[in-house]
Amino acid sequence: MRRLFHALIVVFVTVGLVGLGSPAQAAAKKPGVSISKSSVAIPAFDASTVIKPKYRKGPRTKIISSKVTVQGTTKAGRSVRSSGRSVRVTAGKYKVTTKVVFKVKKTKKTKKWSGKKAKSATFTYSVRERAKNCATMADYNAIVVGTDTAFGSFKPEVEALMAQVGASDGSISLEDMYWFFYFEGDDETADYVLHLQEVYGESAAMETVDYKMCASSRRVSVLYVSYTRFDSVPVDEAIYKEIV
Repeated sequence: MRRLFHALIVVFVTVGLVGLGSPAQAAAKKPGVSISKSSVAIPAFDASTVIKPKYRKGPRTKIISSKVTVQGTTKAGRSVRSSGRSVRVTAGKYKVTTKVVFKVKKTKKTKKWSGKKAKSATFTYSVRERAKNCATMADYNAIVVGTDTAFGSFKPEVEALMAQVGASDGSISLEDMYWFFYFEGDDETADYVLHLQEVYGESAAMETVDYKMCASSRRVSVLYVSYTRFDSVPVDEAIYKEIV
């Protein structure tokens, strides 16, 4: 039953869209071009979106070219001036001029096209972006990696930067890690884990968490060590980070 309702809704919406589009096309009875403000998709956080020319041509009209010229300032304060058949922009405020070059025939019977004509229109845009749910390079750079003698960033701080909870395969105790590498014959890694136990305590554990990066298929991978601090507070401290 739910599938049937869904199918009916799709049909009604499709018919509605076609019905809405028909009068606009029928209204274009004169040769020439009508320019309107194009719709701009809201980009993901720290990503870009495309601005394209939007126009409607009348009968006996041939389009020679169309382009947009974008001028403005990004959210970060960077000045932008760019032209083309389409222009990519990030969040910010812009003035967009659409220019269309075209030719027309005055009557249906004539075979002769007019000379080139041009029409322009300028619109203002305030491009927003979706909520932050990913990590930027600035977030990555802000993560402090702890050492034997200095604290690094703690997990709540990192997750606040990343604006989301990352994906984890779970934690494993340093004790289990040590014996695993010991029996594998990897003495170098076993010695390193033993060193971590000396610094963070025998009951410490490790966990790797991956966070999605904005506008990228890559991830920020952070290695945490979980232990009880000198003031008896349990913490998860970042001791390694990389982009994978």
